[in-house]
Amino acid sequence: MVFSFAACGSEETYNGPWWTQLGGNSAHSGCIDTDDKDYVYPSELPRLTWEHQINMYGDPAGSALVYAEGNIYFGCTDGNVYCLKDGKKRAREVWKYPTEGSVLAGLIYDDGVIYCCGLDGCVYALNAKNGKLIWFKDLGGTDNDGFTYSPVITDNSLIVGTDKGIIYALSLEEGKQGNVLWSYTTPNNGTVNTHLTYYDDGGDGVVFYGSYNTYYYALNARTGKFMWDFYTTTIYCETPTAYDGYVYIPSGEGILYCIDISTGKIKWQFECEQGLYIVGPVAVHDGKVVFGSFDYNVYCLDAYTGDKLWKYEAFYVATSAPVVCGNRVYIGISSIQENLFHLYCLDLNDGTYKWSSAQVNSIEVQPTVVNGTIFYTTAYGKIVKLSGDQNAEK
Repeated sequence: MVFSFAACGSEETYNGPWWTQLGGNSAHSGCIDTDDKDYVYPSELPRLTWEHQINMYGDPAGSALVYAEGNIYFGCTDGNVYCLKDGKKRAREVWKYPTEGSVLAGLIYDDGVIYCCGLDGCVYALNAKNGKLIWFKDLGGTDNDGFTYSPVITDNSLIVGTDKGIIYALSLEEGKQGNVLWSYTTPNNGTVNTHLTYYDDGGDGVVFYGSYNTYYYALNARTGKFMWDFYTTTIYCETPTAYDGYVYIPSGEGILYCIDISTGKIKWQFECEQGLYIVGPVAVHDGKVVFGSFDYNVYCLDAYTGDKLWKYEAFYVATSAPVVCGNRVYIGISSIQENLFHLYCLDLNDGTYKWSSAQVNSIEVQPTVVNGTIFYTTAYGKIVKLSGDQNAEK
């Protein structure tokens, strides 16, 4: 178990790469891919460095944690966007920016700017250092159409999806920030029911998302033109992950689909043992796909063939999407009935159990792993940091 206190001294000299959005990047791969030989990986048994209670009411973080320049950024169900300074022994609130609704969608850090959108139907660009408003765009209108799911960023646009199913691309060009470049309305009264995912295909780029109408959609990121859709037979869908020409779609009926991005055709599909819900987005690293399911298992598949490489029997259900750092997998696993809540660490190569960290509340949001540290949120408004670094092999 992980309960002793430690300090991690690498914050002062670390210069990136950063965990800039949900899943670490716009493809939501659940890892930071880097060739930097000095990049620090978490130790075999990291220790509790600090816990931070967001507010006195126990309001939980609504979004995954973003980490950049030594600061932690997140949106909260209390309607605020927060910036915390990551200290050696504690976190300190630097600023918070109030919106008119809960902030459930993930934030994006890019070049000193925090982009976020909330249930108030507005998109905000904030100065990452001081939280001052740079610009905002009200897309909710009289229908009060808000944002529950995370946007993505391309070279020249911020792409967001409203809960009622309209996708907008907003300009990031100087002097034109927030201008609508294009919009796409999901067919058949479809909502946006997953976080948006972006894949850089060397051309215009592709945006993916799932809808409550049982379809996933692929759009041209530059023009908004429809490319293809994919039918999954269920209204329950999870966020896609893009990797090396494929997009991985977790479906509510317990099937993981691997789709060729250029054609929209199935490359392979894998069904969990009991056909139960997959908690996404999946993590993809070094040709391996990792995910947890409500069937009490964590799976690792070959990313190109779908062959099962290993399975870990957790005895409890996965409650968060996994992340991968080096040769380790980190994932929330809990039993609400038995009041047991853990962050598990598994070996990426063979699924061997390494350690678990007990918590008083469930871990439902994908962890953030950067600079030899692991950050995650709990259901009642705590942010937890584990640290104790080592230069582990990738």
